[in-house]
Amino acid sequence: MNSPGDHETIPNAEAVAAGRADMKSLTIDENKVSEITNQDPDNEYPAIQSRSKQHKGSGDKQVPNIKLEVTGILTIVNYLKKTIIIQELHLNMIFTYFLGQDIESTGPPESILLRAGQLTLEEAVTFMSKSININEDRNKLKNLTRTLRRFPVALQLAASYIKAELQESQHSSLKYLGLFQSENCSGKKELTETEITSITWNLVSRSIQARNVGTFAIRIMEIMSFYVPENLPVAIFERLRLEKFQKEHIIEAIALLKEYSVVVGYGDETISTNQHLQDVIRCKMETPKALFVLDQAISLIWKYIDPAKGKDNYVVSYLPHAEVLWRHAMKHDKLIRKWATFPADLCLKYDYYGKFDKALEFARKCKSGIVRVMGKAHLDAIQIRYREAEALWRLEKHSDSLDILRVLLPLAQHVLGIRHWLTWLMVTTISLNLSGLGKHREEERFRKYATQLSGRPWCDNTIDLSMLF
Repeated sequence: MNSPGDHETIPNAEAVAAGRADMKSLTIDENKVSEITNQDPDNEYPAIQSRSKQHKGSGDKQVPNIKLEVTGILTIVNYLKKTIIIQELHLNMIFTYFLGQDIESTGPPESILLRAGQLTLEEAVTFMSKSININEDRNKLKNLTRTLRRFPVALQLAASYIKAELQESQHSSLKYLGLFQSENCSGKKELTETEITSITWNLVSRSIQARNVGTFAIRIMEIMSFYVPENLPVAIFERLRLEKFQKEHIIEAIALLKEYSVVVGYGDETISTNQHLQDVIRCKMETPKALFVLDQAISLIWKYIDPAKGKDNYVVSYLPHAEVLWRHAMKHDKLIRKWATFPADLCLKYDYYGKFDKALEFARKCKSGIVRVMGKAHLDAIQIRYREAEALWRLEKHSDSLDILRVLLPLAQHVLGIRHWLTWLMVTTISLNLSGLGKHREEERFRKYATQLSGRPWCDNTIDLSMLF
């Protein structure tokens, strides 16, 4: 997963000029979009680009000389995100080109959920003042921001709670401080970021749960805590069911989460949250519940990595989420047993998209856990080891691939039989490795011998590997 590629290509001068041109009669041409973004075809998962900030709109401040309404820009951005050809850098550039000025100058963002580090005191007070939208004494707001230590996620959750629960109250910041202190069971004056985030999440989550689809919304957040924090496709929740809540409640639940600013998103296609908040949500779940929610998360993403689905352009955006998900699952033998085929299938998906280095890295991380839990003679254990050898062949490391297959093929033949599909994948990969090493005679002899052997009655014959080395 799981991290995006490091290479980005900056749009050329013609693209900049096109971006600043008159946009009144703008039409979207897919070829032109590809040209503007000038996307490197080898770049890793453009739609899953890590970021520490997310900007939306410009608040109440009016931006002069804008030739395109912000809603129009968002439409274009969502289109680009759907085509999986836009990265965060490109998204920021598009806003900059279209608005004709730096987006940082348009005022504070609507959400600071994705900000990293700490805000300055002035930034924190200004954010709280604009967010809660009431005449609150700045000294009281300073006390609140100091208590929350100017951590962006804590400030965001506090502002969301005040707007939802204390908007009509006088001295809302003082009332929130009282609630915060009563929730602080430790009694400590100097709290860590994790402790502050945990307290602010407690207050917000109770407020969310009291709403119509609150229980469903909280379950979505619990599931989301096991994925990559950014750009999770909303479509992944289509099959989520919880008591009386069905598919039609998903949009309402996500809208509720956006209202409380625990997730953000430029449109209805993807949502993002704060990684630190994810950690807090996971830690609050007892082990049995965490296993249940993690199992749900795997089942929801399963259909997107099922090899039977083949290669779908939109599926690439799910792969980093699937990899991070399995890192959590690897800690639980029960989930490894249930989803033992998951790692090999994900490696196959990486192979479909030409991400051979990712397939190799992931296979090596997963194989020891699968072998330990399932046993080295189990089909899934054999398959994940084969995927490692396959990735090595794809990367033209033919000798390393043959070293693995020399050990693996006799085991597969003994356990699965010479006619099993996986055994024959190994035979084919051995032949391709021999060809890659220039050993064409050995390859031809091996293919003929293996073909003749497979045509015989079922027996304990073994393929003689001595000719390979």
